[in-house]
Amino acid sequence: MAAELGEVLSAEPVNVLYCADTRDALALLERSAPDAVLVGPFPGPFSTPDFLRSVRLSDRALPIAVGAPAGDAGYADRARALGATLVVQRPYRREGLVTALRSLLGGHAGHTGPSAVLGPIELGRLRIEGTAPEFLLDGRPVPVPPTEFLLLRYLAERVGAVVPRHELVRAAWGDAAVRGNTLNVHIMRLRKRLEDGGPRARWITTVHGIGYRFTVPGADGE
Repeated sequence: MAAELGEVLSAEPVNVLYCADTRDALALLERSAPDAVLVGPFPGPFSTPDFLRSVRLSDRALPIAVGAPAGDAGYADRARALGATLVVQRPYRREGLVTALRSLLGGHAGHTGPSAVLGPIELGRLRIEGTAPEFLLDGRPVPVPPTEFLLLRYLAERVGAVVPRHELVRAAWGDAAVRGNTLNVHIMRLRKRLEDGGPRARWITTVHGIGYRFTVPGADGE
């Protein structure tokens, strides 16, 4: 299934992480802070309903799609009652699965947009597009997931200013409760896409105890 998902989503700006056990999946959530989760009908001592309960205790915002056996309306209703964002019928169909995951990823970001009308932002080697979830670095297009795109635009619109963590969380996830390391993980991924290097080639700087500052490497002595 992991290989199939990887193939289906190969054209999308996402990374697919796979777990064969729901307990391992909980640990992976803590480490990786994914943008969305797809979970199948796991039986056993820690079932899919148990997984949903555990996740929703600490994270009400994470989009979760649950794969339900075909024709089992009771299973689907129970999954929704426990916090599933949507239910996808199994066996998965390629087109339906891609549509569902795109819906999850697209709906997760942008609770409060950075501006009413989005125009491109140009900062040195970087051009951030207005609506398409991508940026250009030295003219090379780099697609990004919706949440990272929103964080990037929000920071870039406030270049040079220190943006508090709580403000970034609210901009990306609204009032929903998210895990404590979620913002850290998304910023880390964004830095990798921006090819952040050492102190003289850094776009996003951590201001400890407060938040983050977005600067243009090479500008004004940076």
